[in-house]
Amino acid sequence: MKVKFIITWFLVMVVLGSFVGQLNAINHEKENVSKYIEHLNADQDALGISSYGLLESSNLIEVRVYTSKKFLDLLKKDLLKYENERFTVKETSGDEVILSVFFLKQEAKQEIKKEVKKEVKQEVKQEVKQEVKKQEVKKEVKKKVKPVVVKKKKKKKCPRRVKVQVVPILAKSFNIYKVFNMTVVPSNEVEVKAETEGSVVEVLVKTGDRVEEGQVLVKFDAVEAQKELSDLLVKLKALKVKLFKREHWKERNPKAEENTKKEIVKLEDQIKEKKANIERMNFSAPISGTVTCNVATEDKVDVGDLIAKIVNSDKMKIVIGQSDEQLFKLNDNINLKFSDISALYSGTVVSSNSAIAIEVENTNNVLKKGMKASFKVIKQVVNDGIVINTDLISSNRTGSFVYIVNGKRARKVYVKIQATDNLKRESLISTGLSKGDEIISTNIKCLYDKKKIKVMVVDDKTGKLVKRKKRKKTASVKKYKKVDAKNIKKTKVNKKKVRKTFEYEEVKKGFSLGLGLGYMSVSDKVFNDVYGSGLLGIDFKVTYFFNNNWAAFLNLSYGMASGEFTILKDKTDVSMIPISLGVKYAFSMSGKFKPFVGAAVSHYNLKESNDISTLEKQSWKSNVGASLIAGTYYTLNDKISIYLDLKYDIIKFSFESLNKDLDFSGLRTFVGISYRFK
Repeated sequence: MKVKFIITWFLVMVVLGSFVGQLNAINHEKENVSKYIEHLNADQDALGISSYGLLESSNLIEVRVYTSKKFLDLLKKDLLKYENERFTVKETSGDEVILSVFFLKQEAKQEIKKEVKKEVKQEVKQEVKQEVKKQEVKKEVKKKVKPVVVKKKKKKKCPRRVKVQVVPILAKSFNIYKVFNMTVVPSNEVEVKAETEGSVVEVLVKTGDRVEEGQVLVKFDAVEAQKELSDLLVKLKALKVKLFKREHWKERNPKAEENTKKEIVKLEDQIKEKKANIERMNFSAPISGTVTCNVATEDKVDVGDLIAKIVNSDKMKIVIGQSDEQLFKLNDNINLKFSDISALYSGTVVSSNSAIAIEVENTNNVLKKGMKASFKVIKQVVNDGIVINTDLISSNRTGSFVYIVNGKRARKVYVKIQATDNLKRESLISTGLSKGDEIISTNIKCLYDKKKIKVMVVDDKTGKLVKRKKRKKTASVKKYKKVDAKNIKKTKVNKKKVRKTFEYEEVKKGFSLGLGLGYMSVSDKVFNDVYGSGLLGIDFKVTYFFNNNWAAFLNLSYGMASGEFTILKDKTDVSMIPISLGVKYAFSMSGKFKPFVGAAVSHYNLKESNDISTLEKQSWKSNVGASLIAGTYYTLNDKISIYLDLKYDIIKFSFESLNKDLDFSGLRTFVGISYRFK
C-alpha cells in the first residue's frame, strides 16, 4: 500500500507541475504579442517596415507586417526572439512583401490546458494500475523462487614460478619526430600602392571580385600625358629618318650626324620617362586572386597610398621558422591535419620569399586564413637503437621499468625513454637495456624483482606453450680443401677479327638530294660595318649524275643576318637567297673521299628591312652573277654521303638611294648530308 501511495503522489505532482507550466506559457504568450508589437513600433526604420496590422480570429492573433524583400531576412531572424505558432510570406506587386506572424490566443491556450489535464489524469490512472500489477507479480515470484547465492570467484594466486614468454631485444633504426601546430595563411598576398599622385577616373573592379594577373584595376587621368607622348614620338621619328638618310651607307657629315644623335638621345630619355609615368597611372593586378579596393572614382591619391589589396587563396602556406628549416627538404611531401576538417591534406615544401614554407592546394577554397594545421617531420634518425614495444613498459613513482630474464629469475630494470612513436607503439630506450636482453612480455602482474620464472615458447608442431630447452652448441663444420685455380684448365677461344671494307658502288646515272648548313661571307666593308662579315645560311641541293664524273646541280640557299647602325643601336635585318645552276666534275679516286670542282650561274635576291627605312623596305632586289665551286664527298655507304661545298660568288647590287654599288661577292661554305637514289 505504501508503494501505491508514493507512486500516486508522484504522478499527481507531475500533473500539477505541468498545469502550472501551461499557465506560465499562456502568460508568456500574451507578453510575446505585446512585446513584439512594441518592438515593431520602436524599430520601424531599422527593420524597414512601412506599416503593419493586427487581426484576431477565434484562436489566433495575426500581426501583419508590410515591408520590402531586402528586409525580409532581417525580420525573420528578429522573429526568432519571440515564440509564435507560425509565419507566412506573401509577395505583392513590385518589391513589397507581407509577413504574417500568428500567436495563439490566451483562451485557446486554456482550452488546450484542460484537454491536456484530462489526458494526463487518464495516463496516471493507467500507470498506477500497471505498477500495482508489477508489484503483485514480484511478490508471487519471491514466494515461489528461493534466492540463489552466487559465490564470488577467488582471484588466482600467482605461482611460485611464473610461466612467461620473452621478446629478444634487437637493435634497429628509429625515427624521432618533431610535432608542429602552425597557422595556415594565403600563399600570396600583395598590396598595390600608388607610385605617382593623380585623380582616379575609373575603377574597373569591386571588392570581392576575382582578378587575373595583369588585369587593370584602377586608372588615373592620363589624357594630357598621352598627348605629350604622341608629340614626342612624332619628333623622334622625324629625327631618325633624317639621320638614316644622312648616315646609312653614304658619305658621312660627322658634325650634322652628331647634333642629330644628341637630339635623338634627349628625346628618347623624355619618351622613356613619359611612358613610365603613364604606366604608373594604370594599376594592374600583380597576381591572380580576390581583390579589395581602397579607392573610388574622383578620389585624389598621393604617392604611397593603398590602391588595392589582392589575396590569392588558391594555394595556402605554412611558413617555417629559421630554427627548424634544416628539418625540411625542398619538394618533400608533408601530411597535414586541420582541426576543423576531417580530411587529410598533403603539402609540398617550397622556398617562399627567402624562407621555407609548406604549400598546400586549397581545393574549393575550404582552407581559411588562421586555421591550425598539425604535422610532424623527422628530427633525428637513430641507427642501431634499442627499440621495444611501448606496451611492455610499466611505471611507478620511481620511473619507467621493464622485466628482463636473468637466468631463472626476473630482473626489474628501470629505463630511460628517449622518444616514443605512438603510431607504431614503439619506444626508443637510451639507458637501462642492451642488445641481446630478453624482455618478459606476459604475466607481468605476477612479477617482481628476482621472482622465479619459467620461460615458455610455442611448440611448432602442437602450437602449445612448452618450456624452452637449453640451446645446443653449434656443430663444427669441416673445412674443404682449397682448389688451386692454376690446376683448372682454361679453354682458349680463337676469335677472328673480320674487317669489312666498303667499296663505293659506281652508278652511272641517278639523282641525289642534299641538305646543309653554312656561312655566307660578304666582302663589302660598308656591309661589314653594319652586319658583320657575313650571314648564317642553309643550303638545299639537287644533283643529277650523268656518269661517274660529270653531274649537273641546282642549288638553293638562304642566308640571314641582323645588325645595328648608328650609336642609337637601331636594329636592321638583311636576307639573301642565291639560286645557282651549274655543272661539276668529280675526280676518280680510291677510298671514301671524292673531290670535285665546278662552275655555275647564280641569281641573287636581297632584301633589307628596319624600323625607319622608307626606301627599300619590304622590297626585294635581284641580280645575276657567276660562281666557282670546289669541294668533296665523304662516302658513308652506297646511298649516304657527307659533303663539303666551297663556292665563291661574284655578285654586285645597286640601290637608287645609294651613290655606289655594293659588292656582295664572297666565299660560301656549307657542310651537309646527301642521299643518292639508285
